[in-house]
Amino acid sequence: MTIFVRAARATTVVWPAGRPLIRCYTASYGPLSFNPTDGSARFRPTFETNSKTGDRTLTPTAYVGEDAEIALAETVLREAVPGGFLPASRLKGLAIAGLVSTEHLPLLQLNGYGLKRLGLERADVIDTGSHAYPETARIAQALQDAHPDAAGIIWTSHQADHGDAAILWETRLDAGALTVVDGPLDLDGSIGTALVRNACQSLDVVLVP
Repeated sequence: MTIFVRAARATTVVWPAGRPLIRCYTASYGPLSFNPTDGSARFRPTFETNSKTGDRTLTPTAYVGEDAEIALAETVLREAVPGGFLPASRLKGLAIAGLVSTEHLPLLQLNGYGLKRLGLERADVIDTGSHAYPETARIAQALQDAHPDAAGIIWTSHQADHGDAAILWETRLDAGALTVVDGPLDLDGSIGTALVRNACQSLDVVLVP
């Protein structure tokens, strides 16, 4: 059974209104502007299909985590390995901010029971390198197509598996549902760099000049 058939069986969990959404992002976008590009990454790009015309348009996305360590682990530290190094130059042009949603966000579950219902394993979608991103994007597309009321996907971070990470689909959110409650902070500023250094220590990665 392909993922395109199994996708309809995906379970939905709710990220409740008011629960922190920590976002690490390209600073030029701003904390509330989603990534509008089609660059390959975990669970993206995906496209929305107009039910009337059949036209497909790119879905702008935002990665978030329940805390700063997860947000950094899913972005700037995504490819880091224990004992490895993160050049400080990678932080330039990036920022981090705390958001909340005024509405509950229904997210498709790609951890625990949610993975089992889809016949998937962590190795298929989470514990992968960039070579597998196109396949994770195909899985995300199947889920997005099968669940028009879902606002994104939730999973357990590969690098920081103590909590939840998610990708949000801008096309599935009401305008104004997200607000900034903390920051933003530039990652190459003193406070932002301290956050990155703490995350690096947790992952046994060294931040180098």
